[in-house]
Amino acid sequence: MVAVALLGAGIAAGCGGGGRKRVVPTECLAFQGHAAPAASTVVARQGSGSQCESVQVELVLTDVADVQTVDFTVDYDSDIALYEGLSLAGSVLSANVNVLENESPGQVKIDLTRFGTGIDFNGSGTVVRLIFSPVAGATAATSTMSFASPQIFGSETPPQEKPGIQWIGGELQLTVN
Repeated sequence: MVAVALLGAGIAAGCGGGGRKRVVPTECLAFQGHAAPAASTVVARQGSGSQCESVQVELVLTDVADVQTVDFTVDYDSDIALYEGLSLAGSVLSANVNVLENESPGQVKIDLTRFGTGIDFNGSGTVVRLIFSPVAGATAATSTMSFASPQIFGSETPPQEKPGIQWIGGELQLTVN
């Protein structure tokens, strides 16, 4: 019975990966966007992700017909956020899509074009998820994430830009614990 009690105490004391402690990130990144998009808009809103590891910013298209190409540049503060890439999982443009990305600190240009028959999209849904992570050692700050030269093209030949579509960004917020 004494051996069992000592064994139990040894297990309790030895938990936690052999004495190693988990390093908890001190910088956490969040995104404040718009939850209820209006018709003919592309709105940025926070998607999933652990804020202290990465945050996904979803670009949601609302009530737009005949979408074949989505082309935009995102401007963000590279002092607080690192662009990690994009995800098309669950995207309305995920089938037969060509992705072009050109990144420099504080800016990423993205072009998404669908190819094939029946390539256009009509309606509403998530276009893409942009993935950002916090900059280690950064000072707490809030910064605007905005769009430059956003365009949506239809499936006409040659493709025609869709007029009157509003693009709404948001704010990246870095907190330090």
